[in-house]
Amino acid sequence: MKTTTLALAVLTLSFGMGLGARSASAQCAAEVCTNNSVTIGNDQATLECVRYDYPGAGQSTWYYTISSGSGPAISHVNFSLNLDCMSILDAGIWGPGLNHLNSGGGDPEIRFSPDPTTGVIGLKFDEEFDDGESRNYYFTLDGNYQQSEMMLIVTKGGPGFDGAMICGPSADCLEIADCPGPCEAPENITVTQLTPRSVLIEWDDDECAAGWRICAREMGTGAKVCHIRTGSEKVFYNLTPGNTYHFAVRTNCLDGSKSPWSAPVSYTVPTLRLEAPAIETWSLFPNPASSQVNVSWTEGAQQVQIRVQDITGALQANFEMEAKGAAGQHSISTQNLTDGMYFVTIIRDGQVESRHLTIQH
Repeated sequence: MKTTTLALAVLTLSFGMGLGARSASAQCAAEVCTNNSVTIGNDQATLECVRYDYPGAGQSTWYYTISSGSGPAISHVNFSLNLDCMSILDAGIWGPGLNHLNSGGGDPEIRFSPDPTTGVIGLKFDEEFDDGESRNYYFTLDGNYQQSEMMLIVTKGGPGFDGAMICGPSADCLEIADCPGPCEAPENITVTQLTPRSVLIEWDDDECAAGWRICAREMGTGAKVCHIRTGSEKVFYNLTPGNTYHFAVRTNCLDGSKSPWSAPVSYTVPTLRLEAPAIETWSLFPNPASSQVNVSWTEGAQQVQIRVQDITGALQANFEMEAKGAAGQHSISTQNLTDGMYFVTIIRDGQVESRHLTIQH
């Protein structure tokens, strides 16, 4: 297992001399993410500031506050960073102000291989919290990386751990100079029916997008509902049979601007019909599930795809396999999913069916 503990003496030599000269001019960059503060199980994490060209030209420093809940308190914190294309130059504790950096504080450790308890590659702060305690962590990277809503942060406490997506450095290592202006309106918006009353909306991804705002308008009443997404898809549930909806998407750009709205896509929900009960062709067990759930299907399909989504429509897992006409079964680990309601969708040769799944650890 390859790990690197940040040496305080080396980092102080590299960074300590430059702080005073740049402290007056360095400012926090504009926030471009919608998830700067997130709940992680019983804990809380907040991105307080990003400073570009700090402490040196072409470097960025990221400031976070981590607050531990109770029962159990945090034992260590992991930030998932793409070490294949970025380097961590410094890490430690900050405060009482942004210019007060304690290099090496919090026992930071760079992990090039997965952390044995959380599986995270990136940066680990390996110190224990007290119940209700808050700590300020920072890290400095070798580039002015864009803010992205897709950085995973994990807190470990007791036998388990929790994770959430928070605003952090671009996982693709895109720098702010790579997307200097406004981004484009989303293209290739598609509507896929999942159930008689739910649809999946998908559109082209954009590396210069911090996220998207998608809206559905019911044309008969004019009622509109909108959601903010970090991925290029959204499931809409409880649509009214026989009604027509218009879906449109707008990009929230990494530079803080917003794109024009996409051209609306129209969809009419089929009218419900009374039909004979369907033959049971697939099963989901156990339900509720704790550590894993099994999806089994009868013979007949050549291709099988299984999707697991949370109640917001966010995709949590996706599996594709060749059935070759045979019956089969696939087991899905649920240990990293939080308790609650999910949707499991099976797509067999283009035929789509969804069911509810409850996870109770």
